[in-house]
Amino acid sequence: NRLVQVFKAPFSRRFLNQLVRDGNLFRERIAFTLMILYLFLGSLFVYLLNDRFIGIRLPETGGILQFLLIVIVLSGYLFVKSMLISFLGSIFKTRETTYHYLLNQLIFAMISAPFLLILIALIVFVKLPILYYITGIVFILFLLVRFIRGFFIGMTLTKFSYLLLFVYLCTLEILPLLVVYKLIVDIAKYAVV
Repeated sequence: NRLVQVFKAPFSRRFLNQLVRDGNLFRERIAFTLMILYLFLGSLFVYLLNDRFIGIRLPETGGILQFLLIVIVLSGYLFVKSMLISFLGSIFKTRETTYHYLLNQLIFAMISAPFLLILIALIVFVKLPILYYITGIVFILFLLVRFIRGFFIGMTLTKFSYLLLFVYLCTLEILPLLVVYKLIVDIAKYAVV
């Protein structure tokens, strides 16, 4: 029943409010389980992309160590981002909106996990190159919808302009991804040379 609520929450304000009323989703086992699944599957997808397309090999690390490093980096990134959002929410006195924004992040991670599980299982066992692109597109669509939903959550704040909100979201959501992309491209260049 709780899982059904989680899957309905992004599409209806009523289900989101019911999810909040029924308890703190951040402390529930289902959230913890699906977040762990999301972290491992997201890391596995990055590992498979690296193995198939990028080809970065860290010296003296095997496949499992490289995978674990990706898990640690992704976990650290999500933790630091959540702490930064909470910190900014307390500074700007927007705790309720910040809570809803973080809940939105959690819900989309929880929803992404089963889809990633199916798509990555297909990548591993069917081995069709097009599945990488399909998984990438699905992942990007989830990120885009999560970003748009986060923008609408931020629009409930009337004391900040929409431009400031857009810059804030770009700084927290898009900029770190661009920095990681740039680092990967630079590392890949030096790994080839």
